[in-house]
Amino acid sequence: MTVQEIVHRYRSGFIERYGATLTPVQWSALNAMQGCRQGQYGELAWACHGCERSTYSLRPCGHRSCNQCQHHSTEQWLKRQEQKLLPVNYYMATFVSG
Repeated sequence: MTVQEIVHRYRSGFIERYGATLTPVQWSALNAMQGCRQGQYGELAWACHGCERSTYSLRPCGHRSCNQCQHHSTEQWLKRQEQKLLPVNYYMATFVSG
């Protein structure tokens, strides 16, 4: 189940319970995630001038809290973090004194 499916399924109950306390930023995030790649933000037209083929795709919301839009950025960040790791096995040990 995606975050967008969760928003669609539980939005009304969530708003009923917490709607009065949501900030404008939280409302913006909720609405953006619900409408992401659903047509709310229009369409993109793609065309190949070499073969005359064209297609359309639904525009993303681009909101910083949207997991669909930020997935690529998150992957890139993880790759940068992995490059910083030393090439050794890591172990965690917990010592209890007393």
